[in-house]
Amino acid sequence: MGLSANEEPSGVVAIALPNIKADRREIEVAHGGMFGGSSGIPKEKLVAVQISALPGGEGPMANYYKTYRVTPVDPLPAGEYFFVVRGYTLYDFGVDPKQN
Repeated sequence: MGLSANEEPSGVVAIALPNIKADRREIEVAHGGMFGGSSGIPKEKLVAVQISALPGGEGPMANYYKTYRVTPVDPLPAGEYFFVVRGYTLYDFGVDPKQN
């Protein structure tokens, strides 16, 4: 994952569990009611991750962008997930069950 050099990656990227429907995948990114609301993915839907910076790149943009590796703290069980960037860009991916 590449980000601007001045961004803090822990506030920008996450792995989250979607709500699985028959024909779609959903995730709540905001909640509102008559007396207020909140934004962000609910904590119970987030997967703990480790984020580590990779060695710097080359070329004219190397000072402006950093590349990071995002790794789950624990192995992901088989299922479907979202890789979330800045809270609103979602990339879906799956983990297949282990074959015996």
